Amino acid sequence: MVGDYRFDLDCGRAAGARTVLVNLPDNPWPELVDWHATDCRALKVMLG
Repeated sequence: MVGDYRFDLDCGRAAGARTVLVNLPDNPWPELVDWHATDCRALKVMLG
Protein backbone atom coordinates (compact mmCIF):
# COMPACT_ATOMS: atom_id res chain seq x y z
CA MET A 1 0.00 0.00 0.00
CA VAL A 2 1.39 3.38 -0.99
CA GLY A 3 0.06 6.32 0.95
CA ASP A 4 0.76 9.72 2.37
CA TYR A 5 -1.15 9.59 5.64
CA ARG A 6 -1.53 7.35 8.68
CA PHE A 7 -4.95 6.05 7.58
CA ASP A 8 -3.42 4.70 4.34
CA LEU A 9 -0.72 2.92 6.31
CA ASP A 10 -3.22 1.55 8.84
CA CYS A 11 -5.29 0.15 5.96
CA GLY A 12 -2.25 -1.49 4.40
CA ARG A 13 -1.24 -3.10 7.69
CA ALA A 14 -4.80 -4.33 8.30
CA ALA A 15 -4.77 -5.94 4.85
CA GLY A 16 -1.44 -7.64 5.56
CA ALA A 17 0.33 -5.60 2.90
CA ARG A 18 3.70 -3.91 3.04
CA THR A 19 3.47 -0.14 3.25
CA VAL A 20 5.27 2.80 1.66
CA LEU A 21 4.99 6.33 2.97
CA VAL A 22 5.45 8.87 0.18
CA ASN A 23 5.46 12.68 -0.20
CA LEU A 24 6.56 13.54 3.34
CA PRO A 25 10.12 14.69 4.14
CA ASP A 26 10.10 12.84 7.49
CA ASN A 27 8.51 9.59 8.66
CA PRO A 28 6.21 10.34 11.60
CA TRP A 29 4.89 6.74 11.76
CA PRO A 30 7.92 4.41 11.60
CA GLU A 31 5.99 1.58 13.25
CA LEU A 32 3.59 1.48 10.26
CA VAL A 33 6.04 1.90 7.38
CA ASP A 34 8.16 -0.68 5.56
CA TRP A 35 9.66 1.91 3.20
CA HIS A 36 9.72 5.71 3.09
CA ALA A 37 10.13 7.81 -0.06
CA THR A 38 10.27 11.58 0.23
CA ASP A 39 8.50 12.01 -3.11
CA CYS A 40 7.22 10.06 -6.12
CA ARG A 41 10.53 10.41 -7.94
CA ALA A 42 12.33 8.77 -5.00
CA LEU A 43 9.71 6.00 -4.98
CA LYS A 44 10.28 5.37 -8.68
CA VAL A 45 14.02 5.04 -8.07
CA MET A 46 13.37 2.62 -5.21
CA LEU A 47 11.19 0.47 -7.45
CA GLY A 48 13.84 0.40 -10.17
